[in-house]
Amino acid sequence: MGIEIHQTLPRHPKLMRLASRLGITRPQAAGHLAFLWLWTLDYASSGDLSKFRPEEIAAGAEFTGDAAAFVQALLETGFLDEDLRIHEWPKYGGKVEARRARNRERQRRKRARDSLRPGNLVTRDVTDHAASRHQPPPPPSPFPPTPPLSSPTSQNQDKDIEGKERARIGSGHGALVGTEPPPGFPRSEEEAKATAGAAGITSEVAGRAWLLAASRGWRDARNIPIRSWRHYAAYCQARDRDRVAEAAMRQPILRARARPTCRGIHEDIPLPILNP
Repeated sequence: MGIEIHQTLPRHPKLMRLASRLGITRPQAAGHLAFLWLWTLDYASSGDLSKFRPEEIAAGAEFTGDAAAFVQALLETGFLDEDLRIHEWPKYGGKVEARRARNRERQRRKRARDSLRPGNLVTRDVTDHAASRHQPPPPPSPFPPTPPLSSPTSQNQDKDIEGKERARIGSGHGALVGTEPPPGFPRSEEEAKATAGAAGITSEVAGRAWLLAASRGWRDARNIPIRSWRHYAAYCQARDRDRVAEAAMRQPILRARARPTCRGIHEDIPLPILNP
C-alpha cells in the first residue's frame, strides 16, 4: 500500500523549480520526493513534519546535500506548507491512512469472529463454568423422573413394559415411591383389576393401564395429568382393540406379498407350493 504519484509529476513546473534550486536532475528530484512521501506515511501519517529537524527530513528523503537548503527548497516550491505540512497531504496520503484504518478495523472484526468459533471457546467455557459453580442448585421436581415415551406397536411390547414396571414398582404396593395415585384411582394393580369389570374393562387392560400411568407419574403420553381413571382405562382398551384390528388387516396383505408369482410359465409345469 503506497501513495499516489500522478503521471504529470515528471513535467510539473514545481518539480522543475525544485530540481533547479537543488542543482539536481528532475528524476533525482522526483525520487527524493517519493522517498519523502513514503517516509512520511510511516513516521508522520498526519503529514505534519514540524516535529522533525531538517536533517531528519533530508534523511527521510535520502537527500545527502544541505538539509536546510533541501527543506527551504520544498517550502519555496510549494511541496511543503509554511507550517511544515506536506502540501495537500489529506488528499493523497490521507487516502492511504484511511485505507489502513479500514484494514485495521476489518482485521479486528475478523479476530472477533474467529474468537467465537467452537474451537476457540475454551476461555469462555471456563469462565461460564466458574460462574455456574456459584449458582444455587435447581429445586427438586415434585414428580419422579418420567421414562421416555414410546409408541408400542404390539401386545408383546406392552407386556414387556408391564413386566418391567411391575418389577420396578412392585405389584400391590401403590404407585411410584413418594407418589400416591390421585383421588378416584385404584390404590394398587390388584384393585385396578378387581374393579375393571364394573367399568366394562378387562382386568388385563386395567392392570397394564395402571402400571403405565404409575410409571409416568399419573400422566398420559402427552405428559398431561390424568383426571379420570375410568376414561383413561377405557382409552387404553380402545387402543388395544385398534391395534388388534390393524394387525388383522395387515395379515392378508403380508400373505399376498409373500406368495410367489409365476407369470409366463407353462401351466403343465408343476410348481412347488410355498407356505406363507
